[in-house]
Amino acid sequence: MATIAPFVEINTFRGINNIDDTISLSNGFLSEANNVDIDNKSLISRRNGYTLKLAGSFQSIFGGSNILLAVKDGNLVSINDDFSAYNVLHSNVGTLPMSYVEVNNKIYYTNSVVIGYVKNGESYQLKEPTETGRSKLPAGHIIEYYHGRLYTAKGNVIYYSDAMNLEQIQTRKNFIQLNGRIAMLKAVRDGLYTADGRIKFLSGMIPNEFVVRILADYNVIENTAVRMDGSYLNLGNPIDGKVIYMATERGFAVGMNGGQFINLTSNYYSNITGTKGNGVYIAEQNKNKYLVIIS
Repeated sequence: MATIAPFVEINTFRGINNIDDTISLSNGFLSEANNVDIDNKSLISRRNGYTLKLAGSFQSIFGGSNILLAVKDGNLVSINDDFSAYNVLHSNVGTLPMSYVEVNNKIYYTNSVVIGYVKNGESYQLKEPTETGRSKLPAGHIIEYYHGRLYTAKGNVIYYSDAMNLEQIQTRKNFIQLNGRIAMLKAVRDGLYTADGRIKFLSGMIPNEFVVRILADYNVIENTAVRMDGSYLNLGNPIDGKVIYMATERGFAVGMNGGQFINLTSNYYSNITGTKGNGVYIAEQNKNKYLVIIS
């Protein structure tokens, strides 16, 4: 009996292509892929399932060096190492998404309404300065640390703390106004990536000396930017230091030191709908995953 040879044999996979017609997809691309992983060797496998550890509605989860934080029922909580229970650290923070950044032995948090930090398993509020012309760092929907200063983004304004005094600002000076709501604020070695309808890079070390470069004329999906090790990028040459992965309106992109920006999927994956999301880095054997949920 004659055997039937496959028309195309696919051994490795490159991901989804939602731009080209399905009939003309290049070898290795998929028109649709549900609940699968593609590892560092481009092999495809079924995605692992999950196990319920702690019941309830949790959001804004953050894993610090020694603590796991989340918001549950409008309260900031820490979750036990064995996921058996949680402890309320700051009650009535609200249900807006919480942003975090870890600096030395403190985890700063803010959600546009509240701002504070967690240290040694306890939550503390920022204190109002007594010096004239200074106030505490405003709450924002994003918080970041860069070269001895904390930065918060609230609406279309970036506020930055005094140098080496992370909790206070000069009220009339320490801010940068952008053109639209800020969807991203992430630091690399020599600048800050931001987005206000367009993706930009603020290069330099001192805020009043930043040089603004426009990198792309489209926006980042808010709250999807994640800092990861550059060695995970497969661009031919090793990438030194941290890089920023982000989901944009036109595909998935990465920002590196010096404002080097590459849209990794612009030729085959685009038209990402949604205005907000969540991004996280997951490390598994043979898989370094940037996981994004967009709504």
